[in-house]
Amino acid sequence: MELGWSAIPFPEDFGGLDFGCKGLGPIFESIGRNLSATPLLSSVVLGGSLVLLAGNPAQQTRWLQAVIGGEQRLALAVDERSRHNPSHIALAAKADGQGYCLHGDKFWVIDGQGADAYVVAARTSGQPGDTQGISLFLVPADSRG
Repeated sequence: MELGWSAIPFPEDFGGLDFGCKGLGPIFESIGRNLSATPLLSSVVLGGSLVLLAGNPAQQTRWLQAVIGGEQRLALAVDERSRHNPSHIALAAKADGQGYCLHGDKFWVIDGQGADAYVVAARTSGQPGDTQGISLFLVPADSRG
């Protein structure tokens, strides 16, 4: 994080460099050439981009600044089977008095161990296989359950 790579794709308003994800191309080329283990894809590109695109202003400010600074990491929890197919999401999000309660399992969470929060795709309506009715939830890793 000291090299500033995590700031590349994000707007300057959040402390980023505003080059977009394409600006990470040369970085990923070098990472691939050297087989470097890094949460740059999982935390910055996948998790951070979704917070930027779908998060509310408070979530964006709190999480993007922490991801850019390297203080915290995000992980995307979308897959529930061995093959990536988001329309088959079955994890259910049921409204309760304080928000939502998530019921189900996620597998294959890239860099999930050690993440501080998860961007979780869950079904708020419809049935597995439907392309509509999927919502994103930002769940702190220390949440109950």
